[in-house]
Amino acid sequence: MQISEGILMKNDAVEFFEVFPWNANFETGVALIDEQHKQLVHLLNLLAAHLAHQSAPVKLNQVFDELAAYADYHFKAEEAIWQPYFKADSRFISHQHTHDSFITQVLRLKEEEGTKSLDEVIEDVLKFLTHWLAYHILDSDKRMAKTILAVDSGLTLEQAVQQADREMSGSMKLLIDTVMNMYDTLSSRTLDLMKEKAERKRYEKALQKAHDDLELRVAERTAELRKTEERFRLMINSAPLPMAVNDNGQNITLLNEKFVEMFGYTLADIPTLEAWWPRAYPDPEYRQQVMQGWDDAIEKARHSADAFGPLEFNVTCKDGTIRDILFSMAKIDDNSSLVIFHDLTERNKMEEALAKSQEQFYQAQKMEAVGTLVGGIAHDFNNMLAGITGNLYLVKKRTQDMPDVTQKLSDVEALSFRAANMIQQLLTFARKGEVVMKPIALTPFVKEMVKFMRSSIPENIVVHQELCSDDMQVIGDVTQLHQVLMNLINNARDAVEGAENPSITIKLNVFHADDRFVESNPYFKVGDYALLNVEDNGCGIGKDQLDHIFDPFFTTKEQGRGTGLGLAMVFGAIKMHEGYIEVESSLDIGTAFHIYMPMQQLKEIVADASDSPVMTGNGEVILIVDDDEMVRASSREILESMNYQICEASDGLEAIDVFKNNKHDIALAIVDVVMPKLGGIDAVKRIREIQPDVKIIFSTGYDKSEVLSHDQAFSGDVVISKPVNIDELGETIRQLLDE
Repeated sequence: MQISEGILMKNDAVEFFEVFPWNANFETGVALIDEQHKQLVHLLNLLAAHLAHQSAPVKLNQVFDELAAYADYHFKAEEAIWQPYFKADSRFISHQHTHDSFITQVLRLKEEEGTKSLDEVIEDVLKFLTHWLAYHILDSDKRMAKTILAVDSGLTLEQAVQQADREMSGSMKLLIDTVMNMYDTLSSRTLDLMKEKAERKRYEKALQKAHDDLELRVAERTAELRKTEERFRLMINSAPLPMAVNDNGQNITLLNEKFVEMFGYTLADIPTLEAWWPRAYPDPEYRQQVMQGWDDAIEKARHSADAFGPLEFNVTCKDGTIRDILFSMAKIDDNSSLVIFHDLTERNKMEEALAKSQEQFYQAQKMEAVGTLVGGIAHDFNNMLAGITGNLYLVKKRTQDMPDVTQKLSDVEALSFRAANMIQQLLTFARKGEVVMKPIALTPFVKEMVKFMRSSIPENIVVHQELCSDDMQVIGDVTQLHQVLMNLINNARDAVEGAENPSITIKLNVFHADDRFVESNPYFKVGDYALLNVEDNGCGIGKDQLDHIFDPFFTTKEQGRGTGLGLAMVFGAIKMHEGYIEVESSLDIGTAFHIYMPMQQLKEIVADASDSPVMTGNGEVILIVDDDEMVRASSREILESMNYQICEASDGLEAIDVFKNNKHDIALAIVDVVMPKLGGIDAVKRIREIQPDVKIIFSTGYDKSEVLSHDQAFSGDVVISKPVNIDELGETIRQLLDE
C-alpha cells in the first residue's frame, strides 16, 4: 500500500528533503515490514516539508485517514508474520498492544485539530511518528524479527527469544535513547533550517514575482506610453493647423507636417527656441517685442489658466516671405507645451481689401450725396448765370467804345462762366455731368499743363519733371484731367509755402500691375497703367486728416484760400477714368499723390477742331420757351441782335399755343427742359404732332447728357447747357437752320 502525497493539496511544487533520513540500521531483515516502515518515514518527511514551506492548506482528516489506513494495513501484515511463530506468547500479545497504542495516539492527535493551529498539529504528528519509529522499529519490531529469523535458523522459540534478548541488550536501549535525543535535536534544527530556507525562498520568490510584475508593468506602461506618443504624433501630424511641441528646457521636440509646409523650417533648422527667434524674427527690435509679449503672456498664464493666447505676430518663413500668425499655447503636462499657429495672412489681406473697398464705397456715397445736392441747385444756379452772362453780352456790345468798362464786364463774364464751370465740375465728379472721353497723349498733355501752370508758381519753387518719353495714350476727358493736374499742382504750391528749399516733382511713367500686385490690391486689374506722381516737400498732412482729404468741403487751408472741393473733384475724376488715386504724407516732410490710369494702345489721336466763326441770322423766327423771365428777356435781345425774330412762351402749354398760331413762321425753338405746367420734352412731342420736322434746341441747367438719355425719339436733337456761350449758341442755330 502506497501513501498518497495528495494530502499536501499544493498549488506549487514543494522542495522535498529528509528530516528523518532512512538507513540500514532501521532494517529488520523482513522485507515486507522494512518496505512499510520506509513508507511511514516518507510520510514523515512529506509532512515536515509541508511544515517548512507552509504550503497550501492541508486537509488533516485526509492525513489521519492515511495514517489509520497505514496502521491497519501494516499492523495486520506484521501480525500475520509474527503470529505463526509466537502464537499466544506474551511477547506477541504485548506487541499487539503496542499497535493498539499507536491507534489511540493517532485518535488523540486528531482531537487536537480544533484546538491547535495547523502547524502545531503537524509538529505533534511529526514528534509522535519520530518517537514511534525509533522505539517500535529499532526495539520491538527488530527484536521480533530477530526471534523469527533465529527460529527459521533451527532454534526453538525459547532459544530464539533468548538470543534476541542478548543481542537487544541494555546497551541497545541506551543507544536508542541517545539516537532519539540526537534525532530530536537534529530534526528540530533541521526543521528550523528548512523553515528558514523555505521562508527565504518564499521571500525570494515573492521578490522575484514582484520584480517580474514590476518589469511587466513597466514594459506595459512603456508600450502604452509609446503607443500614446505615437497616437499623439499621428494626431499632431494629421492636424490641419501648424503645431509645435517644446519642453521646459526650451527644446523643440516636435514639428508637424503643416508647420514645415507653411514655414519651411524643419526640426534640424530650429531644434531650440533659441534657434527659432532669430530666424522667425530677423529684426532685433521686433524680435525683442515678440519675446517680451510671450514672456508677459506666460507669466499671466501662471496665475490663471493652463492655456493662454491668442498672440498675433508676423513670422518670417524660411523662404523670406512674411506671414501674419495668431499663436495659442496649451500645456500638455508639467514638462511640455503645445503651440498652435493660425495663419491670418489671407484673412488680413481680405480685411484690408474690404476696408479699402468700404472706404471707396463711403467716398462714393459722399460723392453721390454732393451730386444730389449739386443736381438740386444746378438748374436754378445756371438759370441765374444764364441771365447774368446774357446781359453782360448785351452790355459789352453797347460799351465797345469804352474799353475800360468792356474789360471789367469781360472779367465779370469770365467769373460767371468760371462759376458755371465749377457747377459742371461738381456734376462731373458726382457723375451728374457730361464727360467727353477721347484718346489723349498723356505725356505731351502733362508737359503743356506744367508749362501753362508754371506762370502761377512762384519763382523760388523748383519744379522737377521726370516724364516718360512715350506718348502714354489714355482715354480721358481733357477738362477733367486739366482740373486734376491744376488742383494737385496748386495744392503742392500752397503746401511748400514757407519751406526752406521748396520743390514740386511731377513724374509720369508706365506701371505694370502684375498678378502679385493685384493679389494685394484687388481693386486693380492686371495690365499697364500710366502712373502720375505729384510730390512736394511741404508741410505734409497729419494722419488724422488723411482719411478726410477727399471729402467734399474738407480743407486744411486757412479760410478764404480753399473751398474743400479740389481733391473731391480729383477723386471723382480719376474714378470716372477707371483709375485709382493714393496718397502718402508725413508732417514736415511732404506729400505724394499717386494716380493710376489704364493705358490704351491706340493708333491715332485726333486733334480738337478749331472754333468756327460766329454766324448771324437772316430774319428767321425763333421761339424761346423758358419759365425764367430774365433768361427769356436776355435771350430775346441777344438773338434779335443777331438778326433773328423772336416769339416767347413761359411754359410748355403756352409754347404749344404760340406754335399753333405761328407754325408756318417759326423756323426753330429753344426750349427749356424743366418748366411748370408742362415740361419741355412733353411740349416738343406735342409740337411735333403739329409739325414733325420742326428744329429744336433743348436748354438745361442740369446735366445735358442725362436730359434725353432715356428717350430715343430725341436722340438727334441738340442740347445746350446754361449758361451758354453766345458765340457757340449763334453757330449752333446757324448750323441747324442751314441743314
